[in-house]
Amino acid sequence: MALRQHNEMIANVVRQLCRGATTKRVPLSSRSGDRSPNTARGFGSGSQVSVLSEVNTTLASRVPLDRLRASAIRSKMLSCIRFEALLNTDGDPDCPWPIQDPYRRYGAEHFAKDGAIIWFEPLPPMLPILDANPKLPPSKMPDAYSLVLDLDETLVHYSEHDGMGSYEIRPGMQEFIQRMHAHGYELIIFTAATQDYADWVIDQIDPDRLIHHRLYRQHALPWGPIFVKDLSRMGRDLDPAVSR
Repeated sequence: MALRQHNEMIANVVRQLCRGATTKRVPLSSRSGDRSPNTARGFGSGSQVSVLSEVNTTLASRVPLDRLRASAIRSKMLSCIRFEALLNTDGDPDCPWPIQDPYRRYGAEHFAKDGAIIWFEPLPPMLPILDANPKLPPSKMPDAYSLVLDLDETLVHYSEHDGMGSYEIRPGMQEFIQRMHAHGYELIIFTAATQDYADWVIDQIDPDRLIHHRLYRQHALPWGPIFVKDLSRMGRDLDPAVSR
């Protein structure tokens, strides 16, 4: 009952924010020549309807919100929104953005092809990609053991002070990596951290590139509030009795 009341309170707030939105088409006389922000494509012009009008229609439905299908609501919202990555389209060498988005975005095929643009920073995925198979390429050392290591609180300790992040290396870490590499181990880091952070750290603690492969949060599996690193998805034999 408390959760239902809380949800209804949120819905009432959204109703106030969306008050006045409508799904009616703009008159023909006003469809041409008006390029004001309120009538941009995807926000009320032509055959497009706005996100606000879709939300307003959903809230005004006679069917209770908790009985509406989430997938149907999601498809309505996505039909009005176009997501675009911030890219270096001018070839500016000082621009921090890439030339093209280097990551596959989950659900991108369902986004609207036109309409109001929502820009996003092309950072690595923050959530696991459930339909991706992160199998590593075949090992160049088929008879070697694969040594899978965590990153945070195993090889390094990360902390922040006054908004600045830094990390400390575990004593003996680099010597350990060098010795395992010398003994012929295939070295793999599998971390639940995001790829941008992990690459920033690994590039500095492994300047000689002794670590062969890296797996990140998008390669893990969600399990409640944590991310599980399923070693069976790496494409390596996990039975030492078979591999040796």
